[in-house]
Amino acid sequence: MGAEAVGKSCIVKRYCEGRFIKRYISTIGIDYGTKTIKYSGEGKSHIMKINLFDMAGHDEFRDIRIEFYDNTQSGLLVYDVTSMASFRALDGWLNELITIRECNSKIGRDKIPIILVANKIDVEALRVVTREQGEDYAAQNGMKYFETSANTGEGIQEAFLYLFTRLLSTCYH
Repeated sequence: MGAEAVGKSCIVKRYCEGRFIKRYISTIGIDYGTKTIKYSGEGKSHIMKINLFDMAGHDEFRDIRIEFYDNTQSGLLVYDVTSMASFRALDGWLNELITIRECNSKIGRDKIPIILVANKIDVEALRVVTREQGEDYAAQNGMKYFETSANTGEGIQEAFLYLFTRLLSTCYH
């Protein structure tokens, strides 16, 4: 989740399909990606089919997003390092998820693994949000911080691996 044009769709495509979409096409409502992964940890091996819902960042799709929050098991909160507006919008996105989850399922923030993803790090010359700002925001909100480039693939695998590890630990403990 995150503001429009931060690279959410590109992150999903990069992770699920191993490719980058160069031309920007705004997501209408919800898009979908799947990937089957094998995970080994804590002496056990798991095969998981991951379903990723790529939610449109535009306000007009808020009602559609709300329908999907109820069954959310984890989340990526994404911003664009070249857009201060996308960084400033993070509180709204985080509160939208938490408010809906708490109303619908009575599960609080600390039970949903959420990571903060700073995307578009490959365009360093245009960067306006510093790594320190991102790390501070993540720390203040109890999230792990990752820097990624959907374009090059940098950091994508690490972010998802961490998220799935956290998700498995909440499911099996």
